[in-house]
Amino acid sequence: MPDFDDLVGEQCGVFRVSQATERGWTRSAVAHRATSGRWQRVHPGVYATSTGALTTEQRMWAALLYAGKDAALSHRAAWWWADRKLDPPEVVRVVVPLSRVVTGRAGLHISRTGRWDPQDLHPVGWPARFRVERAVLDCAAAAATDDGAIALLGSAVQRRTTHPSRLRPVLERSPALHRRRLLSEVLDLADEGAHTLLEVRHATILRSHGLPDPQRQRRLGPGYADAAHDMPLGTLVSELDGRLGHFDAAGWWKDMTRDNQNTVDGVATLRFPGFVLLTDPHAVAEVTARALQRRGWSGSLRCPAGCPGSEGARS
Repeated sequence: MPDFDDLVGEQCGVFRVSQATERGWTRSAVAHRATSGRWQRVHPGVYATSTGALTTEQRMWAALLYAGKDAALSHRAAWWWADRKLDPPEVVRVVVPLSRVVTGRAGLHISRTGRWDPQDLHPVGWPARFRVERAVLDCAAAAATDDGAIALLGSAVQRRTTHPSRLRPVLERSPALHRRRLLSEVLDLADEGAHTLLEVRHATILRSHGLPDPQRQRRLGPGYADAAHDMPLGTLVSELDGRLGHFDAAGWWKDMTRDNQNTVDGVATLRFPGFVLLTDPHAVAEVTARALQRRGWSGSLRCPAGCPGSEGARS
């Protein structure tokens, strides 16, 4: 058994009272250190050997120690341990067995579950936590909107925190996961190169309107095209403009230079801002279909039910 100082060092300066008493401390001695201002009480029975604001690591350790035996960090908390460039969660989520009742507290959310697959737990993670694949899928399932779920899943793949090939088996053994079908479709698109919310939305628009799939992140000249269709009468490129990298002067000029070079090379470019992709999918599909037809595509636009361009929507 590690001594008290070693234990506290391993747990980022946070400990449970029972851990201290097992190593020679009395409860009154622990309480005295807290009331004298040398330590602080974080949760009932959980203390930090420091004062002032807790670090992210300390908040998570305190949540886990408060939740007790067989608890594990989940959702954004578990994801954060795998990708420290993420913003830390405002609320730490912890999962405990269904047989135990733990009261949640400010900044701490407790979930109870009957069982979880042992494969989903990090085998050597300390503090105890779910693997990043399970954490990412749980975050996407719990997102407020479908678009938010897509964005979370896409960001994890784009940042190379994980990969669709590792997410897929976790999703397959989680039949009750919310949005399971949507998440499966997003993983299919991610396997094909659509890693961002806008790329997934663009792919969904094209497929739902009967348009051919493009090549994604296609190398063209000195850069990459978000989507490229090679047609009998020329290549059509679609660029999807999100917030980052497209609204500063240098980014604008870089995009214009690429588009100008595409024009010189006989490549046509369509540009779609993110808000259009998210709010007016028919407009995106319609102009893309016309551009493809001008370049030799023999197909036709087929609007899904409820689309503003469909017969049912116009009647």
